[in-house]
Amino acid sequence: MKKLNRKLVILFKDGTVSELAMEKLIDKLDEMLKPLESVELFCQTHEMADGYNITQNNFKLKNIFNGEDLLPYCFIIGKN
Repeated sequence: MKKLNRKLVILFKDGTVSELAMEKLIDKLDEMLKPLESVELFCQTHEMADGYNITQNNFKLKNIFNGEDLLPYCFIIGKN
């Protein structure tokens, strides 16, 4: 399984955490975050505004997410 390159800051209450426990924690965090970084979830939770239109078209959002169809004055908005 390919590990993603991400930067995380993990703070511990005391400095007596072993290297093995830290590796297990990082693996569990990686396992939890991996489903949240999919393109499909991004398309479900965002919409695109360009000029006068707001669209939820998954094809357009995937193209923008991949950097293929980036237009001027195109904004990505979270649905929340």
